[in-house]
Amino acid sequence: MKKDVFLMMLLLCSIATFAQDYPFLTSSTRKQKKHEFTEYLNTFPQSKYDSLFYAIKRLKDDGTTYTRAYADSIFKARTKDASYYTIKSYRDTVSNLFYEILHKRTDEEVKADNKHWNKYFKEDDKNRKKLMRSTIDDLVMTDIHGNLYTSKSLSDKIIILDFWFTTCAPCIQEMPDLNKIREEFGTDEVAYFGVTFDEKTKVETFLGKVKYDYTIVADAKKLCDRFGIKFYPTTLVIDKEGKIQYTGEFMGLKDKPKDLRKLLKKLTSGKKPKIVAGPLEKQD
Repeated sequence: MKKDVFLMMLLLCSIATFAQDYPFLTSSTRKQKKHEFTEYLNTFPQSKYDSLFYAIKRLKDDGTTYTRAYADSIFKARTKDASYYTIKSYRDTVSNLFYEILHKRTDEEVKADNKHWNKYFKEDDKNRKKLMRSTIDDLVMTDIHGNLYTSKSLSDKIIILDFWFTTCAPCIQEMPDLNKIREEFGTDEVAYFGVTFDEKTKVETFLGKVKYDYTIVADAKKLCDRFGIKFYPTTLVIDKEGKIQYTGEFMGLKDKPKDLRKLLKKLTSGKKPKIVAGPLEKQD
């Protein structure tokens, strides 16, 4: 139950603004910054997750209450009207009371959102095509333990770079599959890195709750920007010659484990894999 609540909370974060659109909220209430609610949960005692979750006040745009079941019935309807709804999260900065506002977007809001995301999708697709089969010969990374990795030290390895962040629900959901891939193909020929822009302390707190067996590279915004990462998770596979052989697709998360296995079978020698205990150790 705690794990389910944790993952569900990840979906409630949103962009920062003031709560002035809703006069029924107190003046000390603010719309949650992106990922802020989950970051708050990371410092909240797990034994109290359930009580916090059920204490959230759920209100419609007019200030009347609604239930989680009511919201689920709307989002599961798969009608055009249902596509207009979204949930905004708010927090009273004085009382620490949390609110969910079930908001129905206007035609203008939907049009503006669609225009924004269509542009973003096109930019992402263009970047993935640019990355595909490009050569990476100057890679430099430092993991959360201070170990340094370079293109030279990894020259005999196939490199997997999984770009993620601590409050990304899809990132967390695919981690068990990524862990299995590491177990199946071992570390003799493949090096596995989880690259995030999140700071080290936040990542360490996260890893106390979620199992992720990759070598973690935190505080890596520059590396994310270098590869033009726009959507998370995004996974890149670099072969032993330094060429990117896999970028995936934004809408292809479901097929990612299958695609990665197929590519790694092609790129590796086929020898029985070995694996070190824990994440990849420091290279010589």
